[in-house]
Amino acid sequence: MKRHLPPLNALRVFEVAAKSESFSKAAEILFVTQSAVSKQIRLLEKHLGIILFERHGGTVILTNEGRQYLAVISKALDTIELGSEKFYNNQSKETLTINIAPSLSALWMFSRVNDFHMLHPDIVLHINSADDEIDWHKNDIDIAVRCLPNDKKHTDAELLIQEQLLLIATKQQLESNPINCPTDLQQHQCISLNNRPQLWEDFFDQHQLDKSKLTSSFGCEHFYMVIQATLKHLGIGLVPDFLCNDLIEQQELINPLNVKIASNYGYYLIIPPHKKDQKKVISFKNWLKQALH
Repeated sequence: MKRHLPPLNALRVFEVAAKSESFSKAAEILFVTQSAVSKQIRLLEKHLGIILFERHGGTVILTNEGRQYLAVISKALDTIELGSEKFYNNQSKETLTINIAPSLSALWMFSRVNDFHMLHPDIVLHINSADDEIDWHKNDIDIAVRCLPNDKKHTDAELLIQEQLLLIATKQQLESNPINCPTDLQQHQCISLNNRPQLWEDFFDQHQLDKSKLTSSFGCEHFYMVIQATLKHLGIGLVPDFLCNDLIEQQELINPLNVKIASNYGYYLIIPPHKKDQKKVISFKNWLKQALH
């Protein structure tokens, strides 16, 4: 018989959020983003046709229906956990080693490991951060993810997502030096990416700004460093949208003028031919492609 069940992942998220009485605390406990928690709660509420939480600014309170549902779900999950414990020791797990660019791992992957684990509890992820030439034999790498120019031919590489760069600044920076139009950018220090120094020049060209007024007194090696430097008010940055969307949603960063530009780079999934048909590789590939879009 077909069961009419709510999304099981959403149930687990709901229980944690209800018991912690906070979406942000639930996100910390589950090692996911706050937006991921909100998304799962909305999904569950839509499925049930009821409101589980009252939202008041940054706080959440269970509704009467939410309290009643928590009692039912907690008991059901306890039963599942108890009935499953005796099988855990007999469960064989596979290890998947991924080699991933530092910014992507630090700003995106680490906060979503638990999302993957909830869907694939039989796969243990090992994450290596690097952006140099891939050595498949080192640490027995299964998959690599790299940011690469689109105009180069990449052996065994599949495009995951085209790079879209967002302009970022902090609220404090904009209060002291507002950006109301593109020409206001000329009054700010632009944090450069050392291995791609042309980014700001391309940006100024696209917005028909005078490149002679482009000023940069600080450069970083990776995008996650650009974000950290921006958060420290050292200047304004250009970073991929999916690496800073969470911080913008949390209002730690602002995208002045809602500016987004396309670069000539993309994020590529690289799998050696002899591993393409492995179940664990296919599972991670499908999850990653869905998670990035």
